Amino acid sequence: MKMVRLLTGIIFLSVMGSCLEEDMSGCDAGNGEGLLIHFAYTNEKGIDEFSSRIDKVDLFVFDEGGYYLSNHSYNARKLTEFQGADNLNLEPGTYHIICWGNVYGNDILPELSEGMMPHIAKITYTETAQGGDSLYYAPRKNTTTMNDLPLYQVTVPEKGKEEVTLDFMTAYYGLNVYVKGLRDYIGSYNQNPYIEVTGLPENYDFHLRLGEYTQSFSRITQSINIDGQNYAHSAFLTRYIEEENPVRIHVIRSTTQEIAHTVNLQEILRANNYYLKIGEYADINVYIEFLSDGSVEVSLKITGWNNTGVSPGY
Repeated sequence: MKMVRLLTGIIFLSVMGSCLEEDMSGCDAGNGEGLLIHFAYTNEKGIDEFSSRIDKVDLFVFDEGGYYLSNHSYNARKLTEFQGADNLNLEPGTYHIICWGNVYGNDILPELSEGMMPHIAKITYTETAQGGDSLYYAPRKNTTTMNDLPLYQVTVPEKGKEEVTLDFMTAYYGLNVYVKGLRDYIGSYNQNPYIEVTGLPENYDFHLRLGEYTQSFSRITQSINIDGQNYAHSAFLTRYIEEENPVRIHVIRSTTQEIAHTVNLQEILRANNYYLKIGEYADINVYIEFLSDGSVEVSLKITGWNNTGVSPGY
């Protein structure tokens, strides 16, 4: 009998060994009772791309009335072990869940106090940021406006386990500025310009609504060759940009710090009959060419929404 018990113990330890180590990938996540949340990012073809897009999640729990209770963070290692959240230690009842994905060095989450509501909490840029993080948000919002986003409701049962899937959405745009033909010499060397973007939305609340404050970013361009053409290029990650927006793109000479040209983003979007969407990542590509006769041509190409682009002149 002692030998049988010993063998049984050895078999049990070998099966459960991975659960005794730091790496919990061999464990059955979500054992027991309570709430089990699976994370997902579903593309337009219905394929889950979460693991290739998101490697950090901050999860916030609000009570039935929408008041803050707790938050939980999941890094890349934890998400590799289990793509979701369990063991939130919630009593039976109704709760609301909000998640942010990929909040790193350029964005900062607030320190919520007990009882705070989602519309009060703001995610903002850090003081030194010159662009945002590749932000994601859950629950996914299936509407074209930002004013009717409901809180995601879950129920922790008295007995058994509630198992749900929380689908994420993108919460950022890429803004790329390409400059060609600007002459700004020091001696025999042409200097790359700076790009300053003003009027960008500064923050989101926890309903994913844009705040009233704006942010400016400034970056030196880098030389890049596209199809044999040389450009000076700067890239920014931004919040959503609404159709009516105060965003201006300034091309600034490095030698004098003077503005060589300004693009009104709202005007160029309207001129191209393009309407901004939310919930889908897009690259807004603005091409600014300084011609030899002193004129400036601006064109727009937007990619990422259903893999289509539009690029007429402006």
